Formats: sequence, structure tokens, C-alpha cells
Amino acid sequence: FYDLVVRRMLWMGKMKGGADEIWVHPFMALRDLRIGVQMAEADTVVWLDQVNPSVEIAPEYLVRSYRLPHAELREMYTVSFDQPNAVVHLEIKGDIRHIVLKYASSLRYMWPYSDDATGSFRYGFNTAINGHIISGQQGSLNTVVTYSERPAEEKMEADERRKQVNVWARFPVHHDGSFNMYLMASSNSLQEAVALYRERSAQMSRLAEQSQQYYKRLLKEHLNFETPDTAFNQGYRWALARTDQFLQTTPGLGTAL
Repeated sequence: FYDLVVRRMLWMGKMKGGADEIWVHPFMALRDLRIGVQMAEADTVVWLDQVNPSVEIAPEYLVRSYRLPHAELREMYTVSFDQPNAVVHLEIKGDIRHIVLKYASSLRYMWPYSDDATGSFRYGFNTAINGHIISGQQGSLNTVVTYSERPAEEKMEADERRKQVNVWARFPVHHDGSFNMYLMASSNSLQEAVALYRERSAQMSRLAEQSQQYYKRLLKEHLNFETPDTAFNQGYRWALARTDQFLQTTPGLGTAL
């Protein structure tokens, strides 16, 4: 299990691949994120959660590195410390020709609300921002997912049994290229989520750097010490960061443990 926790977002999953749930308080913005690759001249998709990566985890990011036949791929998840947005960044070398994404959105409220509380959905692909939009609760719950490349194919469909919208998309990869997926959410309006993307898209590649600066200040401004036990020293720094992450902000309610 891993999690990336910031004031407005809780991103969690398994080390081996993808993300299970992404919450932007007070609702689940995204779930069941899976990433796959299509190699040159191959029709089948290799899903990354079926490949064993090497993993690097820090309070502000998760990095997975994969070695595939005739290709290498580096996958990085980064969350904004104080805003409801995050980035999936892929660095690609070798014979990968397409990236395939699968995910869902239920927009469900945090427990103890029922999963019926969200009501009906509106969803679609917005060409102006090159992204998928899912909206519920009469427009007050909104997830926006945009991409650095135009999809070669994309589809969205409602899953009434699971009360969610399923998204599938395939993107071309330029040789030795990169690919970004951007996530924004709002519990106020769709316009707010879209405006967040337009205002911060230029800064999103620097989310990890900005979050690193926050944790450096946190360590500098709070009690810290060094002992001969390096594992204890690292554990103390993790404990300080994790304690700070228990502070969560929900719009309209405030910030609390």
C-alpha cells in the first residue's frame, strides 16, 4: 500500500501499479486508474500493474521504473500540496507506440453517505481543454482529466450497476517522448476545476519541486535531530511529514485533523 496525502487530496493504491482511489475532499474524484502500453507492431496491451517495477516513494511523489522488452518507462505521480490537482508523468524510451489509460469516477461522498447521494452524472470529452469531464450533484461535484497529447481513441460509458463513469483512452507516443495526465477537481463548480487547469497548467510540471520545498521548510521549522541510527533519523522525518499530512481541508468545513 502507498498513499500521497496533501491538504486537499488523498491518493492511494498498491506499489505495483496504478491507483485505487483518489479523493478530493469531500468526494472520490477518480478510482481504478490503470496504465498500459502497446509496443510497436503489437495489438495487445501490456498493463503496468502486471510488471514488477522498482519504486521510489517520498511524501510528495511516487516513482515507478519499468524495464520492458525493447523499452524502458518511468512513471511519476505528484500531488499539489495545497490545490486539488495532480499529475501523472510518463517518460518513455524504446519501442512503445501507444499509452492506454483506464479509470473510473463515481464522485461518491465520503462515508457515511450512501453511494446514491451523488445522483445523476453528466460526462463527455471537451476538445477545448483536451480532457474528460465528469460532473454530478447538480454540478457541484466535478472531475476534470486532461492530457498532453490528443487521444487517438477515447470512450466514456456509464456503469449503472457500479454507479460510476468508465473512461478508456489511447494516445500516440513520439519516439523517446513523454506523456502527462492532469487531474483537477472541485466541489463547487465545473468552471472552477477548468479554471484551475488553465491557471496552473504551466506550473504542473513543477509540483514535485514545490512540494519538496514545503517539506524542507517543515523539517527546518520543527524540532529535528540526528542520531547515529540512520534508520531512526529517516523514520523520524517520515513521522513528522505524516503527522503534518493528517491536517486535511474540506471546502465549506475547514481544516482539521
